[in-house]
Amino acid sequence: MKRAKDIRLPVALITITVVLALGAAFTFNRGHTAMPSAAHQTDHIASGETDPLQSEFQYGVQLLRTSHPDLAISTFVNILRRAPHLPEAYANLGYAFLVLRRYADAQAQFERALNINMRQLNAYYGLALAHEGRGDLEKALGAMKTFVHLADEKDPFVRKARSAIWEWESAQETGKGGS
Repeated sequence: MKRAKDIRLPVALITITVVLALGAAFTFNRGHTAMPSAAHQTDHIASGETDPLQSEFQYGVQLLRTSHPDLAISTFVNILRRAPHLPEAYANLGYAFLVLRRYADAQAQFERALNINMRQLNAYYGLALAHEGRGDLEKALGAMKTFVHLADEKDPFVRKARSAIWEWESAQETGKGGS
């Protein structure tokens, strides 16, 4: 008898993609800092039934979208206790820390997501914002350029990423010229 395929992770990825795509208006300080969707990570996803982990993940995303970062952090930490290899949960945890301007914590979560999945594109975007928040424009540029390099040209966040790159490069040039 053939064993049924575990579809919880793909269902969670579909949910986050839909929710983040609809809620990408979430911003930090400037227009280029909106949170990108996880649409890049969904080519392998199949549909299926919902389960408690997927529902909790969706709830965490909703908390993040509705400006409840502390509750979102608790939710994603609980998810990661049960599913420690879920890069999307680490990425969302990173975005919750960004909202609270806890840049070192955000950086750590984005790096964890990328250690699990080097193609977790929204983690590169978030990592760039965390580096910017910590004042390291060189690392911010590297992460954002990686995002642009790997992202589909039609991704709406590519334009925002290029804007951030231009801004950060200009700031570096101004800083060097003024010394």
